[in-house]
Amino acid sequence: IRFPNALRDQLDNMGVPVRLRWKLTKLSWDQDRQEHVLDYETPEGPTRLRSRSVVLTTPSHIAAELLRPLSSSAADALEEIRYPRVAALTVEYPRSAFREPEHGKGPV
Repeated sequence: IRFPNALRDQLDNMGVPVRLRWKLTKLSWDQDRQEHVLDYETPEGPTRLRSRSVVLTTPSHIAAELLRPLSSSAADALEEIRYPRVAALTVEYPRSAFREPEHGKGPV
């Protein structure tokens, strides 16, 4: 089971609905209703939701793009965040390749 599916299933069991493959395309503020307006592209087509609060869990450059219409200063600050380049490499050896038993667990 992939992690997003397992997380969705666990939250669904707790009564918290989770939707996968929804892409937030626009975030705006409805001043009259004092609500956030969220426009999504979904597998079923475009969808609009309203919410009193929003949590963005995206890389800063994506959050900046979504927030720019609401706050250019926040978007500018988010665009200044730089991420280090990361590379991950996994190498496996048979147990017979070690003269002594390995100590610890996981990658070293």
